[in-house]
Amino acid sequence: PDPSHDPYGNTFGPVETVLKQEAGATRLYDATKARTWKISNAQGKVNPVTKKPTAYKLVPFTKGPAQPPLLTSKESAVSKKGEFATAHLWVTPYDAKERYPAGEYTAQAQQPDGLPKWISDNENI
Repeated sequence: PDPSHDPYGNTFGPVETVLKQEAGATRLYDATKARTWKISNAQGKVNPVTKKPTAYKLVPFTKGPAQPPLLTSKESAVSKKGEFATAHLWVTPYDAKERYPAGEYTAQAQQPDGLPKWISDNENI
């Protein structure tokens, strides 16, 4: 907070960050910041009251305690096939072939597949 505007340090407010590309849209939940994610379509309908795009909000861990991301070693087989579990949120454009976060045939796959591979081309979102 800026002391010239808030000499007692009592104000706070939301900070919105627009996620523009896949590589920067992998996120971890932070309970110390009451983090949520708002999903909107910049070219979609506009809310007549707020004059902002209509959206919905993801509020993580509303039932039960927050869970940590994957805790296994990066070199382990679990981490290689389950790398999608190293973050709480992954954002990618829709693709009908990208249905499962670990890839189509996780147990049989020779190479890691899924979200980490899909975001490697860093598409615009």
